Amino acid sequence: IKTTVEGPSMFPTLNGSCTYQGGVLVDGERDIVYINRFVGCDYGDVIVVRNPQDKVDDKYVIKRLIAKGGDKIGVVETNGTHKIALIKKGSEAVEVLEEEYLANDLVNEITNNKYMNLKHKEQIKIKKIETTFGEVEFVEIPEGEIFYLGDNRPNSLDCFDYGSVSQEKYVGRVDIIAKEGRDTFSYIFLYYWHKIFG
Repeated sequence: IKTTVEGPSMFPTLNGSCTYQGGVLVDGERDIVYINRFVGCDYGDVIVVRNPQDKVDDKYVIKRLIAKGGDKIGVVETNGTHKIALIKKGSEAVEVLEEEYLANDLVNEITNNKYMNLKHKEQIKIKKIETTFGEVEFVEIPEGEIFYLGDNRPNSLDCFDYGSVSQEKYVGRVDIIAKEGRDTFSYIFLYYWHKIFG
């Protein structure tokens, strides 16, 4: 499936009808994504999901997969910044996500603030776990659900706002990103060339 990206929630990974230049939001070329509906998704993948919110015009959202059912997520402070901590299902190890794809430096504080708001939502299960960062409150992702966030956290409506969503809403994984108005055949050719020949 091919679709054009709308909105700024995945900037700078994806440009949707606008972009940032010198810290200012301006009109720009939108990206086109090719969605693979026949594969599952893994941590860090850019995915397309049916919008879990009923009263909105957008039927689908494009975000980044952070956690799966049975995982726990929290926020820890390290070197003066707030980062997402992940405990994968069946593990006790705390993995701190190094999210180089994030939009800007403001994200660290936004990540912490949005996480604090998430913890106060109804039906969110919280577990306090002692870690090398001290006692951390982790949100448990229910089985059969996924947790995704936008790369441009200050301008993203995502699982921080409404909690994890059913895995049944997963549509597919973004495999190819192309620029609007460019020769998309070359993007597709190069993608499959690398898939086949490395």
